[in-house]
Amino acid sequence: MDYEITPERKKYIEARGLTVLTACPGSGKTTSIAYKLGKLAELKSNRVICLSFTNNAVSELSDTFTALHGLRPSFPHKISTIDSFLSQFIVLPFWYLINGLKARPSILDNTHNTPIYDRHYEKNGKEYTCFYMRLSQQQKDYYYKHWENEFSIIAPNTYCCGNKLIDSEEGREVAQLIIKRRLQLGILTSSDVEYFAYDILSKHPDISKALSMRFDYMIMDEAQDMSKMQFEIINLLINAGLSNVELVGDLRQSIYAWRNAHPELFKSLLSDNRWKQLRFVDNRRSTQIIIDQYNKIKEPQDPNIKSHNVDSLGLPIYVYHYDDDKGLDVIQHFSCQCNGYKLHNLKVICRGNDQLKELTGNSNIVSCWKSEIPLLILKSFNEFSNGEFSDSIKTLKHVLSFINEESKRKDFASSFSYIDQNPLDVSCLIQFLRNLPTISLTIEEWQNKTERLIEQHFNFENGAIDFQIKKKMDGYVMRAVKLTRVCDFFNFRGSNSLSLISTVHKVKGLTYDACLVFLKKKQSTNLSLELFSQCDDLKETQRLLYVACSRPRQLLALAIPKSISKAKIDKYVNSGYLYIEI
Repeated sequence: MDYEITPERKKYIEARGLTVLTACPGSGKTTSIAYKLGKLAELKSNRVICLSFTNNAVSELSDTFTALHGLRPSFPHKISTIDSFLSQFIVLPFWYLINGLKARPSILDNTHNTPIYDRHYEKNGKEYTCFYMRLSQQQKDYYYKHWENEFSIIAPNTYCCGNKLIDSEEGREVAQLIIKRRLQLGILTSSDVEYFAYDILSKHPDISKALSMRFDYMIMDEAQDMSKMQFEIINLLINAGLSNVELVGDLRQSIYAWRNAHPELFKSLLSDNRWKQLRFVDNRRSTQIIIDQYNKIKEPQDPNIKSHNVDSLGLPIYVYHYDDDKGLDVIQHFSCQCNGYKLHNLKVICRGNDQLKELTGNSNIVSCWKSEIPLLILKSFNEFSNGEFSDSIKTLKHVLSFINEESKRKDFASSFSYIDQNPLDVSCLIQFLRNLPTISLTIEEWQNKTERLIEQHFNFENGAIDFQIKKKMDGYVMRAVKLTRVCDFFNFRGSNSLSLISTVHKVKGLTYDACLVFLKKKQSTNLSLELFSQCDDLKETQRLLYVACSRPRQLLALAIPKSISKAKIDKYVNSGYLYIEI
């Protein structure tokens, strides 16, 4: 693998001390980090740790390192997620310092937010109850309203639900109980790890000092997505003597506010004299036509991005002006056009899951069952089929808690003994999803087969599970509904189309030949035409649109509702676009 050392790359490779690098999309920052890591590793006196946020990003860095240098990164160097770094080097080895808790905990990933350990069951003749069965009604209401969000501690007696500070007494009590229960079971989430890592380092400066001596260089990729706690941890290490720290990121790609990202921390370093500021503005991914469109989203001081050594097919921006019910027609036309240009790596991008459901025909599903369980199973199955494995497992675990509540079986623990024995094991859940009956069956056939599968897979007696189809629903006689296929009733439209569609968060960091981005009317949380504009402080929705539009190499297409005038399209889309009415 060749690596071109341009003037801007040379400055980064040679930089030492405290460095902040702002790298535009497609600038080769991953390759540059891997190249520099290899050069630093050539000197035996250097020990380098490189951190990112996801396992995929870590794998990409490791693979790029191997492609450049012909070997895998090895001790004393380390490429890791920041969560793994905090747990491996701080929390796990020094856990005994936390209130005398000596047993090493297990670290949950993001597939385990559902409190699978909070159930009622009977064991050795004694009945045990989940913590929420002892809550007040107000506390129960709060819990069930917020169960999908992670409860975390950010300071003594200060808690968050998702990315929002909990300001109610019942909320704080629920958070305390959940976190206490996690600790009792020896389980920590990533937010717990952050808090306890900071707690250990701040209370024991000698550990900070030792860790700053373990590594000579720390490189933090995607640094714009750091939380306040992560930022403070790095500052503790700097103050303890870690003199070479590089933070690499792009403010315009910070889209994780819901995950407690604070891009203003990264931004503050751009005017801090202690930090050397560098930029990558050469884009090696996209044509200039694509860059010019998304480069409208910028702050006044941001430099213009230039396309560098990209072979262009000369394609314009495609603009689809479409009726709301013609979304899949737009996708089909887009796919055909791409096939004609031999662009085979495609992606359709929308704002979030709600818009994705609209495009796939699942926005207003009305259950034909009395129970919520079948719908959740279908949701988990659909997520699993679309490669959203973490979301799928999380949904399925919530299904299990519903089954527990509805079955009221005291021997529930024996039915799900694999979870009791090992909360981290998801293999049995994956096997269940793989064995689910096809959605091409009628509703009645699918229901019967799924009920039997649950009973067999989780050791229930025959007839213990009954979803109970409603007699009537919205004027439909349920006899007719029973004979309707699941995929028709719930409108699971064309598998080919489904596989193309994703959300902005899921495509961040990825590259495609062509992308179709769906826009909506101007609203606070939607992607809209008006977001293609310059302002002093970019909104997160603008950054989301920036990320979406910067993914393709050759073709960027925008799908715009007909309720938006052509005059407005002319205002916000660069001239020379191809107009297509559907």
